[in-house]
Formats: sequence, C-alpha cells, structure tokens
Amino acid sequence: MNITKTHTFLTAALLAGFQTAGAQVTNEGSFQFVAQSSATYQQSPTDVTFQGGSFNIGLRDGLLIYESPCILDEYFPPNPPEDLFGKGKCAQGATGYITAGDIDGDGVNDSQAYATVSQIIAARSIRPFEPQNVRLVAAPPSELPRPLSGFTGSSAKVFFNIQSPIGSSEYSISGYRFSRVYLPGDRSRFDKEIVPGSYTFTFPRLGQTPGTNNNPIAQTLNLFPTLDGYRKVNNQRVGFRFKNVIFDGGFAVLDPNIVNVIEWEGNTGERIIPGNDTAYVSIRALTAPEDPNSGTTGEIIFPNFTGVSNQIILPSPVQTSYALAPGFLAPGESGLFEIEFSTYRPTTSVAFERSVRRFRLPVKMGNFMTTALRAALPANATNEQRDPSADYDGDGASNFAEWAFGSDPAKAGSVPPAPSLELVNTQAAPGTFSEIGSESHGQGCWEYKVDKLINPIPALDYHVEHSTDMKTWVRIDKSDDKWNFQETSNQIKVSCQDDELHGGGFFRVKVVTK
Repeated sequence: MNITKTHTFLTAALLAGFQTAGAQVTNEGSFQFVAQSSATYQQSPTDVTFQGGSFNIGLRDGLLIYESPCILDEYFPPNPPEDLFGKGKCAQGATGYITAGDIDGDGVNDSQAYATVSQIIAARSIRPFEPQNVRLVAAPPSELPRPLSGFTGSSAKVFFNIQSPIGSSEYSISGYRFSRVYLPGDRSRFDKEIVPGSYTFTFPRLGQTPGTNNNPIAQTLNLFPTLDGYRKVNNQRVGFRFKNVIFDGGFAVLDPNIVNVIEWEGNTGERIIPGNDTAYVSIRALTAPEDPNSGTTGEIIFPNFTGVSNQIILPSPVQTSYALAPGFLAPGESGLFEIEFSTYRPTTSVAFERSVRRFRLPVKMGNFMTTALRAALPANATNEQRDPSADYDGDGASNFAEWAFGSDPAKAGSVPPAPSLELVNTQAAPGTFSEIGSESHGQGCWEYKVDKLINPIPALDYHVEHSTDMKTWVRIDKSDDKWNFQETSNQIKVSCQDDELHGGGFFRVKVVTK
C-alpha cells in the first residue's frame, strides 16, 4: 500500500516536482506554473488589521512520484527486510538512483541515494539547477522590485528504472520557486507590490549550454482582483468585514446554548468566482486564550470531528453568513473564527493563480444565565420556575446560585460546591465546615479559594468576606494589605499575611451581578 505523505513546496496549494506515490500523472500534467498571494486579516472592535502575507511563484517541468519513506543511501532489493521501512513497505525495492536533488523536502541533498520511484516524467523545455537565470521581465505598474531576485531551485536528476534488464535512463526534472514574506506591519507594502495584472518570467531553456541564458523560455500568468480586508479607499469603506458584531474585551461574544449566526460582507461576485473559488470555515485555538491578539497555535478546535476533516466547506463562496450550532464549544472557550477563501484562476491550461485570503474574528463563548437555565431545565418548566431567584429542584440553592457556581439547577443532588480552605503555613488544626460558602479556621494562616464562572453574562462580582465572630464581616480585596488577594478569570485566592489574623475566623463569598 502506498504511503500517503505528499511533499509540496511554497504552500499546500502549489504543486512540487516530487510527490509520493498516488494517482498516475500524464505528460500534460507534468508542467505547471503557479502564482499565489496570501494574506490574513483580523477584525477588532475598531479596525480590520493585516496579520501578514506572502507572494509565491512556483514552476515545475517534469514529475517524479516516489514512495515514502523509501529512500536509502544503499541499494535495497524488492520486498526489503521489515526493519528497513516496515512490513510491506517499499515492496518494489529501489528503482531509482538520485544523482542530484532533495526529493523528500527535508533540506538534505539526496545525491547518491536510492529510492522507490513509481513514475517519472522528464522536463521538456526548462533547464534545471539554474535559479540565478530566472527573471521577472514584465509586470503591471507596482513597487515590486525589478529585477526580482531570490529564486531557489527544486530540481533533480534521477536514473530510472535501475532494475530494468535493458538499462536505465537519466531524467532531469526542473523546479523553481520564489517566496516574498510580508509581516503584520507591511500592509501598505503588500498592497503596493502585489497588484492584479500579467506577470511574465523567463527560465533557462533546456538543450542549451548550462549556465547560459540565451533565448530563454517566457511563461506568463495573471493575478486577478481578489478579496481585501475592510479599509478606507477614496473616502469610502470597502473590503471584507464581519457584521453585527458585539465585542467584549476584544472578543465577539457568542452563546454556546443557541444557534449563533455569524454574518459578513465584501465577498461579492466582483471578487469571488463561484465554481472556481472555495470558502472554508473553522475556529482556531489562540496562543493565549484570554488575549484576542495573541495569534493562533494553528490547532483547529472547530469542527472538532474525529477524523481528518479540519475545515467546513461553505455551499457557496459568496455566502454571507454561517450558523454555528450550539454545543460545539463550551462556555468560556475562545478562538479565532476564520473564513478562508481559496481561489483558482487559470491563465492557460498549465498556468494559474491559487491565492488565499483569511479573515479572522476573535470569539469567546459567553456563559449566558438565561439560555443556560433554559437549556438545563426541562422544556415544560414554567417561566416562574426558570426565574433566577427560583429554586427549581428544591435543594435550597437558587437557580442563580447553581448557575454561578456550576451545579445543575435541575438535580436536587447537585448543589453549589463549598470553596476550598487549606492550611498553608502553620501547624494549626484543620478547619471545620460550618455552612455553604463559609469555613472556620483554627490557629494559623489559611488559604481560601473560590472558583469563578468563566465569562458569565451578565458579569458577576465575587465578594470574599472574613469574620471572627460570624456577625461582623469585612470584605477582602486587592487594596487590603493584611491579605494576599489574587484573582484570575476563573479563580480568587485569598490568604492572610498579617500575624493578627492568625487564629479562629470564617470566610464567605457573595456573588452579585454587576
């Protein structure tokens, strides 16, 4: 069975000259010339900002299809020992001998290595191994540097089939690539350099003396108008943006208990071609979940299917909304909602543009009291039973208290848990539980921990109070130098740091809406 690892250069959308074994490729498919511009934009409460991009060119003439990981410095026969590659792998043995090139894309020259080559098609017109002779000779008016330097090669020379009793032939495969990177602060440079129009490059011609560049071969492809992030142009706001967004702390707040319809505009027929272009939806994990501007780890948290599918394809790239079903993400979870537009714009049968535009919106799942209670209580519960002050399950805790402390308002056995009390720095006797939300403590300094509801809506204030007699209560906060008070998004931790507070006493917590 073939190994399904595919090596590509530039980006996943641009084909390389060397691929792992799979479908057979005809001579017509062995030559490709591809351009790709990519850009990522992110929306904030005040603006749509450029997060970076790139401009890539890739050409290959010829094709080598090999099985992975069947590359070795020494010859290996058909059905090699299992300890070489694994059981049943590389069954054809070494069929190709590489004299130059890095066919597996690991950055190491595979010269003098053997490989299981399944198919090979030689270059027909472009000479390999001469990136210094690639030129940009014509382009639309822009600030893109001329001449455009920095091309690299992905060429190879391979003998195939070395198992043939008649003899093997030497094949040349030509590949060239270029990549220009734009950082988040480079939006103006990106806009001024990457403009629609025809781009013509010349490549060294096969059959002429190596190193010369007489009578090169010209290849032309077009860049087409595509989507842009929302901005002001000629006193008008144009481009792609998300609509009807309610921000809180830099995040668009969504309700995980209901269907959330996320809307956008700007992907009109002037910039998008249905049938050629594809739109994908996903939510990606943030590097720092509490920071909407922290960037993404790359992990896709929605759709969180078991399997290989990691994006949802929209029915049409000109669609202007997506209904996010409830339950996919939990209250408090955050991420970057992303729409990715992938274009396919042919200039000829072998030259085409495959550009990518990504638009991101930081989202956070709110913990909405009203919808959370509606989801937790039976469908036949009355409005009075759903009221936050009601006690639906009759366990002595209100619906509001059960929501605020994470217990189930529909189950009498589920009650708000008591906060944690722990002895931290003396030999005093353990504290004893007195009532929900309160703890006594003996001779010593204790640490009191209260778990907070993550991203509650309405917002909540947690008041931690201390008393020595359960009659007079004193609220503890950051301004009180007798206490060490620490608060995060999901917890409050209080411990005494004044000797006069050592000894008996009580804690309690009150939760109120802001």
